[in-house]
Amino acid sequence: MKEELWLLKLPGSINQQLLKLDKLIYSSEHRYSTMSIIEPEKGQQWVVMSKVIFDENEDFEELSLIICPVSDIREIVFAGIRFIDYTNNKNLLRWQTKRDIEDEEQEVEEKRNFAEWLHQTLLEVSGDYRQQHTPPNLPKSL
Repeated sequence: MKEELWLLKLPGSINQQLLKLDKLIYSSEHRYSTMSIIEPEKGQQWVVMSKVIFDENEDFEELSLIICPVSDIREIVFAGIRFIDYTNNKNLLRWQTKRDIEDEEQEVEEKRNFAEWLHQTLLEVSGDYRQQHTPPNLPKSL
């Protein structure tokens, strides 16, 4: 968890950083199931994925989060998010689907919904993403 928080460069102790991250997630206007798009500083957008649905009211001893800068996203696909890491290697960040999905058809639908929601939302809220993922013959601004 420390490694993920380090990426955001939030001030304070680990506990203070977790509280700030919690506030960013729950105050975000862009949340869907286990994903949230946060903006700790103006112009810095991050996708946060959790292994649990953000609205669940459970006690967590260890919260597992994955944090990815929007600027590193190269493609959103059915399987997850293709991004480049700090060494310029391409990676796939797999969708964090619900733990209790046993039906393969439901899981496929959930992954499709994740991909569609994230792509459409980033087109709306991120100028960098929109510029990177808008075909040349279409307008780049909404």
